[in-house]
Amino acid sequence: MLSCLQMKCMVEVLGQPEDHMLRAGIHTNYFFIEEVHHPTWRLMTPCEFTDVNNIQAEEQHSLIDLPGSLDDLVNIQIHPEEEAAEIEDRMAFVDLLKRLLHVDGDQRISPQHALQHSFITKWHLTEPFDSRAPFYKWPVRPCCHLMEMQPLTRT
Repeated sequence: MLSCLQMKCMVEVLGQPEDHMLRAGIHTNYFFIEEVHHPTWRLMTPCEFTDVNNIQAEEQHSLIDLPGSLDDLVNIQIHPEEEAAEIEDRMAFVDLLKRLLHVDGDQRISPQHALQHSFITKWHLTEPFDSRAPFYKWPVRPCCHLMEMQPLTRT
């Protein structure tokens, strides 16, 4: 069974599942409470989790400051001289991750559509390649010709 902390982290990063999914979930009552006056759900506090499940909720101990959501990944500066292309690429990466990890399977991106996503196709990176530039300024497009796309086969 997931811990209270694991569920809290999942909700922080991926967002809370929609109410219709929580209503249908078989383990929803372990982690979420349906509000009395509102037809909506919320994540239990650690105290509520302990009271309901008779399991002590653990505390989060982290030595580094982690992003609170996938959207926060866009704002992480890896190198002080990052260019717009790097930020665009990171935005495309985060968008793809959010689509791949969508809690609702009906709204999740299909493998076929994922292969067409801009992060995979790299169409948003069109700057010319300068091999004399430091590696962190290299656009991804020049490396794409090294990867050959093989047709998917079912086994």
